[in-house]
Amino acid sequence: MFATEKEMGYDPYVTRHSHIHYVYEIENRFFRTQEVISGYRSNNITGRVARIWAAREVESNKEDSPYIGEDECVVKDVWLDAEARTESEIQTAIFADIEQFWETTPPAGKAGLEPLWNKHKNLVSSGGYKDYFLAHMAEQVGETTKPYKQVSFKSGLFPALDLRDSPDSHTPSRTKSRPQSKSQRQTVSHTAKEINVQPWKRAYDREFACKRQYRVVFKEKCKAAVGHLATLGQVVDILGQTLIRALFALSLTLLTSTYFFPLALQLMLCTGWVHRDISSGNILAYEKTDGVLRAKLSDLDYARKFPRGDGEVAGDPKTVHFLN
Repeated sequence: MFATEKEMGYDPYVTRHSHIHYVYEIENRFFRTQEVISGYRSNNITGRVARIWAAREVESNKEDSPYIGEDECVVKDVWLDAEARTESEIQTAIFADIEQFWETTPPAGKAGLEPLWNKHKNLVSSGGYKDYFLAHMAEQVGETTKPYKQVSFKSGLFPALDLRDSPDSHTPSRTKSRPQSKSQRQTVSHTAKEINVQPWKRAYDREFACKRQYRVVFKEKCKAAVGHLATLGQVVDILGQTLIRALFALSLTLLTSTYFFPLALQLMLCTGWVHRDISSGNILAYEKTDGVLRAKLSDLDYARKFPRGDGEVAGDPKTVHFLN
C-alpha cells in the first residue's frame, strides 16, 4: 500500500516469461535468457550471488518478440560493492595499460620483462590480444542498496573456536580411587591440563558494504570452462594455447626463473595487473566458426593494479581459496 513495485523488489528492467526465460533490458536492447550457465543459491538472506545466463537478443520484452540474429551471448547479473569499478571499466583500464606498455621499449625498471615485450609486440600492435578476453556488448549499472547501520557486521553462522594451550591454567585436581589392599584404599590424584576454550568468539568481523546492481552482456558464449571440457584433448588444446613458457630475469634480483602463465595473464603481468580470481572455471574455451577452440580469460571483477592507488575498492582475492 505504501511502497512502489520497485521498492518491493520488482525490477522494471527484467520481464519474466517462465522459470527459465527472462528478458533483460540493457542499454535499450533486449536479451532473452535461454538457459542457466551459473546460478548458485545464496548461503544467507543478505547475500547476493551472481547469475550467468546464455541468451539471445530480441526486439522487445514481449514473449513472442522475434530474435535478432542467430548468435548466442551471455548475460551476467551480479551485485558489486557500491564503490567498486565495473568489469567493463576494469577491462578498459587493462587494455589501455597494455597498449601503453607496448608503445615503446620496456620502461626503466622493467628490463626483466623484455622477453615478454618482444614476444607479444606484434600481437599487441595488431589488437589481436583482445581475442584472449571476453568482448562486451552492453552493460548497465542498476540500483544501490540502502546503507547499513555502523554497528552492523558480518560473521559466520558457526564462529571459529580459539583453541590454545594455557600453560599457567589447570583444572582442579580430580581424584580416582583404586584398591591398594583388601583392607585399605589409597587415593591417587591425577592433574589434567586445561585447554583454554573460548566458545563463540568471532575470528573476524567484516562490515557490510553497500551493493549496486551490475549487468553486462558478453558477445561470446563459450563452449565450457577448461575444467569442464569433455575430453583430455580439448583441455590440452586450450592449455597449449595459453600456457606459454617465459624466461625472464627478476627485476630486483640477479636470479632468473622460469614461469608458466596464460597469455592474457602475461599481458596483465607486464602492466602490473593481478587477476586475483584465477581458477579452472575462469579460463574458458570459445569455439570459433571453423570449430577451433580459442582460450579466453574471464571474471575480471577482482582484478587490481599494483601498486594500488588510494581509494580503490575491490573484494577479497579469491585465488587463494582455490589454492588451499
